[in-house]
Amino acid sequence: MNYLLESGTFTAEEIARIGQRVASGSLALQGAESFLVDLRATWSIEQAAEHLDMFPGVIKAAVVEGQILAVEIGQKLRFPTFQFNIGRPEPLIPHLSELIDTARGRWDWISTAALMRTRQSSLIAAAKQAPRDWLIDGGSFDQVGNIIESTDRR
Repeated sequence: MNYLLESGTFTAEEIARIGQRVASGSLALQGAESFLVDLRATWSIEQAAEHLDMFPGVIKAAVVEGQILAVEIGQKLRFPTFQFNIGRPEPLIPHLSELIDTARGRWDWISTAALMRTRQSSLIAAAKQAPRDWLIDGGSFDQVGNIIESTDRR
């Protein structure tokens, strides 16, 4: 717990609140809610194909090559939406293949999706940014990779 305080990630008050939430069971409920949010934030292969302007077979090959992240849910491929760069010229977020490679074997897809939408104290431009936004705004992947790799040292 001292690590969390010393790193500035949490204040003593935040840790106390989390402790209360754990004791009341609300943290487990929040975890289930987060899973359901991430589950809903996926596209079918047809939706991904339309966004990427690719045939499904090409997308499946890109998944095998680690260029796009796909997960199997209910025996169907689903594509977490954090990786799509909607409304921008590039259809995928920058450094996606590096992200997939770095997270593989360390984190499951839900943890990766949660990271990509959670503001990080180490990713600061005008304010704290989520890794997804950091990468879209031209931030270095090294800093995002360091966040993922830091889990190995804990």
